[in-house]
Amino acid sequence: MSNRFGKVALVSLAVALAHVSVSGCGGSSSSERGNVEIVSTAVSATDGGTFSDPSDQVTILIPPGAMSADALLKVTRLATSSPETDAAAISSEYEVSLLTADGDPVALGEPIKLALVANRTPQHPELGEMGRSNTGAWERLRANFFRASDTTVVGLLDDPNGVFRAQVRSLRAVTGDTVDSGRELFM
Repeated sequence: MSNRFGKVALVSLAVALAHVSVSGCGGSSSSERGNVEIVSTAVSATDGGTFSDPSDQVTILIPPGAMSADALLKVTRLATSSPETDAAAISSEYEVSLLTADGDPVALGEPIKLALVANRTPQHPELGEMGRSNTGAWERLRANFFRASDTTVVGLLDDPNGVFRAQVRSLRAVTGDTVDSGRELFM
């Protein structure tokens, strides 16, 4: 009987070692190493709607009647995302496209809302904001804010086609004539 239990223990050990060696080799699947499309859906120009990825890391709200035509919304999490190596990044990078059936960008009559969940809360003197990549440089959106209640950065987009991320920016002390003039005026 002990021989039978010995064989069971040996088989269990082999299975456990095989599992460890497979799960320890590389650590990520091919989809995690590449770009991953997380949203792909048709959007009615008349109805608009709210669209999220399955993990609720990205949400896009399109008001009814905001688009000039029906469109296809796609959101792709990019492999170039680097919150671990880029201190300013507090989310993955996402490429958003909102295109007509002909592949042309949709004209917007009013901004749409993009919300990205941050992987951490900014700490003073940091501000949480949404950035857009323009030819390799990150620029903050002019209309955006950090919602601390759910660790989300929300931005208004006049042009939804581009690459976006949640990021932080540090406040800096400013000195000089402008500061002196403001101090005199308000204090």
